[in-house]
Amino acid sequence: MKKSDRFKPIHRVVANREQAAAQALAQSQQRLQDSLSRQEMLTTYRQDYLQLFHQAAQQSMSGSQLASYQAFINQLDSAIGQEGQQREQIQRECEARKRHWLLRHQKTQVMEKAIDRFRVTEQKQEDRREQRQTDDQALRPKRED
Repeated sequence: MKKSDRFKPIHRVVANREQAAAQALAQSQQRLQDSLSRQEMLTTYRQDYLQLFHQAAQQSMSGSQLASYQAFINQLDSAIGQEGQQREQIQRECEARKRHWLLRHQKTQVMEKAIDRFRVTEQKQEDRREQRQTDDQALRPKRED
């Protein structure tokens, strides 16, 4: 069996691991995008609610209404802060998974280059063998029957 053929199963394993790392990275990136969207939505909602608060305050409101508005704005602020912390954690996870994928990708490339070198060497050996056969046939005296 050729050396390049013996390395194909190893290459498949390495490539599968790279693919798994790429999928994990893609999932983390999607989670990050989702978190960014949630934080943006919460921030927009807070701004809209704050605008409603200011409009209501101009028309006069009771102390309990004011406290209710303020409590809800505080809840929104808390949710925005929590989402920010979660986004930072997911960002770190994405960076770690990207580094992991890059390592797997490099291993796959190294394996592919090695297999390519084996194939080139095997092809050169085959070419030399064929050339020897051709030379041997050319040097043999031809039989006349």
